[in-house]
Amino acid sequence: MSLLNKIKSEIDSHEIISFDIFDTLLLRPYVKPTDLFFHLEKLENKKGFAKARIEAEKQARKTHSDLEDINIDEIYDEIKDEYKPLKEKEMALEAEVLTANPEMKEVYDYALNQNKKIIIVSDMYLPEDFLHNTLIKNGYTNFRLYVSGDKRKKKGSGTIYQYVLKKLNIEPKKFIHIGDNRRSDYEVPINMGMSAYYYEQVISRYFKQNEKAKIFLEKYKDNLEASVMIMNFALHWLKNQEEDFWSRIGYEYGGPMCYAYMRWVEQQVLEKGIKEILFVARDGYSLQKVFDSFGHKDIKTHYVYAPRQVYQNCNIEKAIKQKTVLAALRYYQQIDKNIYQNSKHINSEQDAIHFIQNHRSIFNKLEEKESNNYHQYIDNLHIKQKDLALIDTVTGNVSSQQLICQHLYDKNILGLYWYMLGKSRKYLSSYNMQSWDSSYSNNNIRCWDFVEYMMTSPEPPIKNIKNNQTIYITNISEDEKKRETLYPTISEKICLFAQNLQKITNISFSEPLIIEWTNLLFTHPSKIEQKKLGNINIAYDASHTQVRPLYSLWSTVKKHTQKLSLFGLPIAKLHSEKVLLWQPDAYEIKKKIKMGFFTLMKIKKSPIYYKIYFCGFKLFSYKDNGIYCSLKIVYIPIFTLHKNYEVTQNISHPSNAEIQKQYQNIKKLNTETLKSIQSIEERLFYTQQSIQQTKNTHILETLTVYWI
Repeated sequence: MSLLNKIKSEIDSHEIISFDIFDTLLLRPYVKPTDLFFHLEKLENKKGFAKARIEAEKQARKTHSDLEDINIDEIYDEIKDEYKPLKEKEMALEAEVLTANPEMKEVYDYALNQNKKIIIVSDMYLPEDFLHNTLIKNGYTNFRLYVSGDKRKKKGSGTIYQYVLKKLNIEPKKFIHIGDNRRSDYEVPINMGMSAYYYEQVISRYFKQNEKAKIFLEKYKDNLEASVMIMNFALHWLKNQEEDFWSRIGYEYGGPMCYAYMRWVEQQVLEKGIKEILFVARDGYSLQKVFDSFGHKDIKTHYVYAPRQVYQNCNIEKAIKQKTVLAALRYYQQIDKNIYQNSKHINSEQDAIHFIQNHRSIFNKLEEKESNNYHQYIDNLHIKQKDLALIDTVTGNVSSQQLICQHLYDKNILGLYWYMLGKSRKYLSSYNMQSWDSSYSNNNIRCWDFVEYMMTSPEPPIKNIKNNQTIYITNISEDEKKRETLYPTISEKICLFAQNLQKITNISFSEPLIIEWTNLLFTHPSKIEQKKLGNINIAYDASHTQVRPLYSLWSTVKKHTQKLSLFGLPIAKLHSEKVLLWQPDAYEIKKKIKMGFFTLMKIKKSPIYYKIYFCGFKLFSYKDNGIYCSLKIVYIPIFTLHKNYEVTQNISHPSNAEIQKQYQNIKKLNTETLKSIQSIEERLFYTQQSIQQTKNTHILETLTVYWI
């Protein structure tokens, strides 16, 4: 039920309708009112202003304790001289950021249309004429305004209500006041014989809908960026309370990611004077839109295709070194019947390498043709500037930058990435690259796949580029179809978030803040989030044939703490944490026993290790990671057992009962040769039947075969 429907009968039955201003008729883009001072400090680069402004207001109330309320002039009388010029700028910022509350505006307009007398009463230090103009600017008209700082009377004491009743010569029972302060806007007028309606603040109502926002803000309670981001979510929720799941995900997660990352990119290209940017598909789809919304008309942007598949097609030798040549072979099988006939049974990287090396002259010609096709595509983009920036999300083998640099060899290309993985370091001497995060690891984010899902496009996977036309994979999976259906909505909300944030001057978000907010989606998921995200699979190889669940990380975290104290002194504390993972039989347990402030014992347990510490010393450790298992007692190795054979494949969780049964029998009896085992493995991994039967299951990251 809308607010108007809830309060309509009250408005109809009263002659005077009174409204509060802040958090009622007008809303700020901050969680706390004092965050405006921190914003002004940042805008004016006046370090220490915010705290000085807060203290000045406290001191002004002490200095003028004989008055019920103070005004802004009296506040600035108490502040240091260096900050006094900021008074007008504070008021200008208030006028800039204050916006009408849409649901309260509907109530206000209804009262106005019913020919009710409207008054506005506020406990505020800002001047009455300033507030009058700000209300008019936001669409509120035909009202009488009473402000405590001007009248020296307050709602909290009831004196300003008495003043209004006397001024209007009206009985209290004909008067209803609407506001967000339970005491001054509700209890006080009720006790005076008036009617009142308590309007719960938007941010409080939003916290009830989104526990993660509350947790996040508790950690960053004094952070301006966090305040603006969460309040932005709350204001969006207020206008879109019936919004669907993926719209909310796009706005609250994709929006901050893309906006913050692009603000960093903006800073880099402006500092370096770069006037032309290449956004690499598909990750660059929404990123380009967000960057273009910043309004840099002198910077030209391109959406450029440089997929790993094309890179491998054009660089077979490099694909061989990186052991990613199987995808290239799969591609060439589709365009050459002879290659298909002679290699259709090849399902391993090693066999693909041998086949290509044995037919090198054939593949050299095909590779040259593919490279010429791509060069024609790049030429058709008409890239003019000498200095360029290339934007992508994450890189390891720097494939997109290598591919584009091969065909724009006369350009200076700066690669800008969110993450550069560790293996990308070897390319730093050959390619100019920078990353938003300098850790060479994307492990800080609990699910990087989710980040890339927020930065994709509604296009099918790209197979090739020919005659300046993008050739898409036609026989796409149901997972790809689902992504194409969902992503237009996600992208739309990402752009809306960027549009809304640009209304607030000089606000962006640091990478640690974005990581912290994103991770809460996986450490504190709701049931609907687990269900919706758990039903999404993404492809992770160049040919887009192998998939894994998007929501493949921690699903639940259970914590338990017991404390023992004597005479008020802490004696011992037992802390237990159990993390259940999405993979079958996967878990992690941590237990800690503390005596006062000293950790007496610590236990860690997961499917691959078991460790016990006593007084900081490791007493026992056992590890079994599939390659070897080892046991150490007090750092002394007792035994280490290396496994003879390992098969590692990224596949959908096997469920073909017939193949599994054969595999288990061979494993137990050990009567077949290693070649037979590998053959069955390949059937398990690559048959179409197995893939179709396991689309909605989880990923088995590694499969290890032991000798019996």
